[in-house]
Amino acid sequence: MLNHSTINLSQFQSRAAGERPGLSIPGGDQRQLEIHENNFVRDKFKPVWNFRGGLTVNHCEHIEPRLGYARLDNPVRFKENNIRQYVSAGVGIGVHQILRLDLGLQYGFWKETESLYTVDEATRIIAVDGDPVTFTEYADMDVRRFHATIGLSIRL
Repeated sequence: MLNHSTINLSQFQSRAAGERPGLSIPGGDQRQLEIHENNFVRDKFKPVWNFRGGLTVNHCEHIEPRLGYARLDNPVRFKENNIRQYVSAGVGIGVHQILRLDLGLQYGFWKETESLYTVDEATRIIAVDGDPVTFTEYADMDVRRFHATIGLSIRL
């Protein structure tokens, strides 16, 4: 399966400004608030292509091996090269005419950069949102995730 994710700004549902705690534009009206929100989304997110593919072999009636791969791009603009990849394998085993056991493994891997904290320019201490920033401390991570699943299917 191949899919493309994009953000269409014309399809956003808007609510009254009073329903959004902490979000307001001084002296602005509802239309200005909507324009501000749409510009924020356009500036922070980008369209991405995601790919998912899988293969199941139905050669034997009682055993069905499966393989899969997924590549998921990150839609956040400031997180370049944060492409998540997953490899999966599994098998379905027919235990009885009405009972099937499914086993699956999934391994995910990607690189990620996280902002740990920022330092206030004036006080030289860790900053609160909105304070001027002298520098930001980042951590680069190689993320590895492993998942195992077991399922049981019963036909009634």
